[in-house]
Amino acid sequence: MNWLITGEGDIFADLSKAPQMETKPLDEMLMRTLAQIAIRAHQQAQLILRHEDIAVEAASLYNELTEKADDIADAEEVGQLLPWLEGRLVKRLAKLKADPANTTSKRA
Repeated sequence: MNWLITGEGDIFADLSKAPQMETKPLDEMLMRTLAQIAIRAHQQAQLILRHEDIAVEAASLYNELTEKADDIADAEEVGQLLPWLEGRLVKRLAKLKADPANTTSKRA
């Protein structure tokens, strides 16, 4: 109760009773596929994707995918969503490229 009133201390007086989050390791092959999608979409849009930004773009795609997929561990469902995900990225990059105010994207 103290945390609720003051914002200080732990939410749970007994941390062993706090809900436990299950963490799952990332699927490396899925991350590779998402990186390949990011690279391909940037090449198609003729935009430069710096090496250090490939992981960032793949992570962003992963986050979008987890929001859309019912079960990120279901390879069939994920496989069906990948074309949708790539299409969204291609659209976003086309908008970015067409925006004259955008100075962050460099053309390849």
